[in-house]
Amino acid sequence: MRTLWNLKKQSDITEAELKKLSDECEISQAFAKILANRGYTTKEAVDRYLFKDKSFIGYDGEMMLDMSKAADVICDAVQTGKHIRIVSDYDVDGVTSNYILLKGLERCKEAYSSSAVIDYVIPHRIHDGYGINENIVKKANEANVEFIITCDNGIVANDAAKLAGDYGIDYVVTDHHEPKEELPKALAVVDPHREGDPYPFKDICGAVVAYKLVEQLYKRANVDRNFLTELFIYAALGTVCDVMPLIDENRYIVKRGLIHLRNQMRKGELEVGLNALIRALNLDVKDIDCTAFGFRIGPAVNAAGRLTSAKWALRLLTEESKSKADKLAKRIVELNDIRKTMTEKSVKEAMHESYKRPDDKVLVLYLKECHESVAGIVAGRIREATCKPTLIVTNSKEAGILKGSARSIESYDMFRSLHEFEDLFVKFGGHPMAAGFSLKEENLETLRVGLNEKTTLSDDDIVQRLDIDMVLELDSVDYRLIDELELMEPTGTSNERPVFKAEAVKLIGGRVLGKNHNFIKMNLLANDSYKAEGIRFMEPPESFFEELSMSLGDDCYERFDRGERFDEPVNIVYKPKVNEFMGTKTIQADMCAIRGANI
Repeated sequence: MRTLWNLKKQSDITEAELKKLSDECEISQAFAKILANRGYTTKEAVDRYLFKDKSFIGYDGEMMLDMSKAADVICDAVQTGKHIRIVSDYDVDGVTSNYILLKGLERCKEAYSSSAVIDYVIPHRIHDGYGINENIVKKANEANVEFIITCDNGIVANDAAKLAGDYGIDYVVTDHHEPKEELPKALAVVDPHREGDPYPFKDICGAVVAYKLVEQLYKRANVDRNFLTELFIYAALGTVCDVMPLIDENRYIVKRGLIHLRNQMRKGELEVGLNALIRALNLDVKDIDCTAFGFRIGPAVNAAGRLTSAKWALRLLTEESKSKADKLAKRIVELNDIRKTMTEKSVKEAMHESYKRPDDKVLVLYLKECHESVAGIVAGRIREATCKPTLIVTNSKEAGILKGSARSIESYDMFRSLHEFEDLFVKFGGHPMAAGFSLKEENLETLRVGLNEKTTLSDDDIVQRLDIDMVLELDSVDYRLIDELELMEPTGTSNERPVFKAEAVKLIGGRVLGKNHNFIKMNLLANDSYKAEGIRFMEPPESFFEELSMSLGDDCYERFDRGERFDEPVNIVYKPKVNEFMGTKTIQADMCAIRGANI
């Protein structure tokens, strides 16, 4: 798989304008250029991005269509003592959305001294499938539920909404997924993606929509706004784990959520359930960042919904007994370890299947033995390995019906592509980068052929892309810039940690180190005078030298390990970092890639 080094679009800001921005914002010109390349070209924009503008506390949720109506009818339902049921999705965003509404409604119930009954349902991934359905509505009717609120789902569940209406159950939808042309029949439908919705930032997750609703509920019920702070952690967790872009309002939410979580941990005031999970994962305050959310805490929460029921994750978050929370957290972490093993097995099988269809630009892979709960993870891993949109399809509990999860690439709108074959599906939903679906087994090959016949993807779309922020020579990096780069946190989707390209660098020595010989340390020479240290972790270690062999010769490993100097220049892509060893600090180039300068 070839890798395309892609220099991102550079700002057309002039040198004079760059200096002015640097001076006004009191930042280095290199940092000002990084921010300008990302669209932050005024002091106002930079101050907001760097959280210097303290006036920005997010957008008013009341701008969303039907938000006021939803808050009004829900508050009325709480005040009049109705039986209210929350129905969410089973992933992290669904669980956190459910938690936010559950906690918010309980606060309102206290404020109104109400006798309302508030409970929740989370669909079972295998037995119920995604989102609210008619069976869930029937069970609600049997339990004398009078009001249903959906969160992180429901925007395309028209049949469930109609049945609720037939039963006389009041119904409100809150979601963030793409709606169909016809909206579900409900008292209110809150979704920033609704046509004509004026909310200024559309890319929020279901947990944030739920948070915005609770804000409005608290206003009406006169609940102390300080209680909103406790919900920010969960809105932030949902945002990161649902892979929302970390720009604009999302960045503010995640930044504030992480700060609040760390503060609560330091004070020993973190809620019992989440605290138990963090302990079970052996995380400390210093470990709490977006990576911890996305790769440790989030997957553990998800594991319950994948292998048993997501209600166990929500039960953990709401648990007030430390001993019970510790037991639940331990079990959830164990489930996640089982999930990892299952995933690795299915990824190997999927890669083997992908080799059978080398000409397919859209991979539709049928894995009979794959547990449907890990299909989405497997699809993502295959997408990363092949750079192709990937649909992983597996058996369901219903004879003749297959279930699938899809993950896409930037140049392929998965939701729109699947929508063209809507007639083949029993059910489907999602957004441009990911989707879930079910279909009859006899329609599988028709779907595979159809997607590949209709795709406009070219070979240039199916490449590994290494996006580079800008060219920055090694002698332009100093401690000030590294400190400034830390101000870009939280980083993640659409706000990645910057990577730079340095050109015509010479290798003047180095060693292969580490227990597995996968750590390479290099001595670099920039502009024939500036010495720097480069590091590279490689799995397998030989791949480092495969990158270099085309320009430096097949014997480059032996030459490198002997500490020989290479006269041939190389280009590197790197992230600058500070290494501290025995009290001494040095600047290092943490190298993402290396190749001969002539390639």
